[in-house]
Amino acid sequence: SDDPSVQIPGVFEDLSGPRVLVMNWQEGVRCTAEGAFESTEAKRIFLQNGVESGLRQLLDFGLFHGDPHPGNVLALPSGDIAYVDFGNVAEISRANQESLIDAVVHVMNRDYDNLAECLSDLGFLQPGSDVKPVAEGLQEVWGEGALAEIASAGNFSFRGLTREFNKLLFKYPIRVPER
Repeated sequence: SDDPSVQIPGVFEDLSGPRVLVMNWQEGVRCTAEGAFESTEAKRIFLQNGVESGLRQLLDFGLFHGDPHPGNVLALPSGDIAYVDFGNVAEISRANQESLIDAVVHVMNRDYDNLAECLSDLGFLQPGSDVKPVAEGLQEVWGEGALAEIASAGNFSFRGLTREFNKLLFKYPIRVPER
């Protein structure tokens, strides 16, 4: 509520219950829609808002939005962002928040050995798994030229980033941790 660039529709508590959440209508369009942004600067602002708000959800509020696809993350023409559909949101522990901070630092530093250790700490690897092959796989899909290629020529997409990461899911003992 303290960030004017992020909109979340209000809740009708008297109409909501344990299995139904009724919210106000939220203006916006799918962030992938043609003409979603009034300018390339607005698109840049949207991407920045998305990264910052996603990190704040995780690191400030301890929340994980498990379903951030273009139908749940709406764009406003100015570049502001709106989140809808909170059916797959989970709280994460402070220890997991700290591991996520470490993981972000390891990605930025291209330290795939320690990133694999963080994935293990977060429960993405089966207990007792050898992290060395996972670290090598992370370097293969996100290493030197791979991230640059995904982000090149203004064609960056989270779908491209996650598509590369998903390759690891089939090759190594990576799993989605339980809430």
